[in-house]
Parts: sequence; C-alpha cells; structure tokens
Amino acid sequence: GEYMSFSLDVKEELSKINNLAKKDEVKYEKHLQEIRDDYKAKAQFFSKSLKTIMPEFKHQTPKGGMFLYGSFEGIDSFALVQKCIEKKVVYVPGNQFYIDKVPNSEIRFNYTHSSFEQIEKGLKLIKSCL
Repeated sequence: GEYMSFSLDVKEELSKINNLAKKDEVKYEKHLQEIRDDYKAKAQFFSKSLKTIMPEFKHQTPKGGMFLYGSFEGIDSFALVQKCIEKKVVYVPGNQFYIDKVPNSEIRFNYTHSSFEQIEKGLKLIKSCL
C-alpha cells in the first residue's frame, strides 16, 4: 500500500530547480519564491496543527524550510513510529540523527509534499498511536 510520508524527493526537486535556472532566470526566481511561500505556509500550518492535535509535542514554529523538529516527554519516538507505520504514516525518529541510535523522544517531521488535509490526517493518526 501507499504510505503517507512527511518526506521529500530531493533529487527530483533539485533537478527541476536546476533545469529552470538554466532555461530562464526569471522563471527560476519565481519558482523559488513559490516554493518558499508554500513551505512557509505548510510550516505554519503544521505547527498550528501540532499545537491543536498533539499539544504534548514540544517544538518551535519554523520560519520556513522543510522540517519541524521537536520532542515529547517520556515517549520513545522509535517505538511510536513502529505503531504509526501500521497506520501508514511515517516520520523520522530523532535517534536516527545520533551515532549511538539510543531511543529518545525526538521527531523530525517533513511536511513539504503533504497537503494540509494529509498533514491533519497524519497527525491525528500519530496521536491515535500514543
């Protein structure tokens, strides 16, 4: 089945940007601004949705970019993602960013290729796994 994933196909996006830059600088700059605006709107929406759906997840609202990083208190985010996978929603547990991979409560979400509806649905599914 298809998984709802807060992830980005970086190669594909970079290829699009590179091709646009080569063809037309004005289109390239317009495309970059559209991406920035889209990511900023999604970052704000994701943060607002987290505060409503999972207020126990502590984070700072990003100004833009592709990721939101934060943590729970006393919840193993690696064990949690295993439950979430069964519901076809995925995130990156924070322990994946450490050498020792010791479970912790941190999570990195990517929201760039998810619609607002998918973001809400995914967060509700994660909440149901807590």
